[in-house]
Amino acid sequence: MRITQSLRGVLLLVLSLFPVLAVVTGAEAQRRRSRRGGTVDWCTSFDGAWVEAKERGCPVVLFFIQDGENENERMVSETFRDRSFQEVADLCVCLIASRGTAEEHREETVKTEEGERVVCKKYGTVTCLEHQEIDKEGLLAFFDGYIDTPHTIVMLPDRSIVGRYDDHVPPSDVIVLVKKALDETGAHLSRSEYLGLKGDIEEAEKFIKSRSYREAWKALEGVIKKRPTGLLLEKSTGLLDAIRKEGDESFADTEVKIKLEKYGEAVVILRKAIEVFDGTDVEKEARKRLAVLEKDPEVKRILKELEVEDKAAKLLEAAEKAVASRKYVAGADIYIQLVEYYREIPAGTTARTELKNLVTDARSATAVKKFLEGEATKRLSRADSYLGNGLQDSAIKELHKILDLFPDTEAAGVAKEKLGQIE
Repeated sequence: MRITQSLRGVLLLVLSLFPVLAVVTGAEAQRRRSRRGGTVDWCTSFDGAWVEAKERGCPVVLFFIQDGENENERMVSETFRDRSFQEVADLCVCLIASRGTAEEHREETVKTEEGERVVCKKYGTVTCLEHQEIDKEGLLAFFDGYIDTPHTIVMLPDRSIVGRYDDHVPPSDVIVLVKKALDETGAHLSRSEYLGLKGDIEEAEKFIKSRSYREAWKALEGVIKKRPTGLLLEKSTGLLDAIRKEGDESFADTEVKIKLEKYGEAVVILRKAIEVFDGTDVEKEARKRLAVLEKDPEVKRILKELEVEDKAAKLLEAAEKAVASRKYVAGADIYIQLVEYYREIPAGTTARTELKNLVTDARSATAVKKFLEGEATKRLSRADSYLGNGLQDSAIKELHKILDLFPDTEAAGVAKEKLGQIE
């Protein structure tokens, strides 16, 4: 097929323009995708907006939109979809007031961090019922009935009006007014940051209720490091103070115990505070007070006694578990240790009683008696070894232990005879 010179020129011109046309088409597609995907993160209730504004210390921006009217639709397509406006809008609480119905706006289901949610397809993030309710409450709050739309009102958290527009204006004009309000509040906490911090505070409150102070303290310190504004900062510091107050009660109890010279109990309270309030200022203060207290010689003596009692208590618990599991010989072995080394404290007395019970109980008597006879015989051999090596004092001590620990054994009878010969 022959192509004329003029037709060839037209074809070359078209081909040369193709990359430009492709770029324009791609840019337009990107713009449309942006309009569909990008939206303002609207607050879902009129009353909730003022609570959030006070907690964030940020402005409130309220838009009244009438469906179908040209200037209103331009406001939706130009301002609400404008990237620069969306950036400043994220630093405010934004409300959309519209009477549009679910049938007109076609609601759709979207996925959020909390799960699925039905939202208005035209505005996103709010339901049609929510933006209808905002319209009613907004009209009552700021108008006597008549209103020109689109209408924009920019306000401070106390509802004082910074400025307003009674018609469609370019996004840049709205941005200037919003920035003026932001300058007056001094707050630049984005809505996503606010929701995250609010979630952290709520989590910290749950930790405090469950007395998980370390986790609560960590969450609250994280909130404060992000420099929250308004009531969020007050709430965070208030919760930290509440934890400190709990610690102060422990310290008050400690002081009472010290005045009564109940140093051991004071130490127990401080150690418990260190454990419970781990990772907080309370833990640091408790460690300081404990360090001072532990320097006192009398307290050192008491602490040593506490350590002994603690070890004995753990042994007694182990013996009880062994007996409960029908491991009678293992239980008897632990009871012997308690009677021998902890005779001066209650755990030793309890062990002696429990050992007698094992000897008389039909379920355990045979095995335990055999065990005790064997242990007594070993001790008797040890005493004989001491005597053979000229260690008479050590032998006497060992023989007395046999009488004390194994009184009803044959070895005890032999030990008694030997003591009569030696002493």
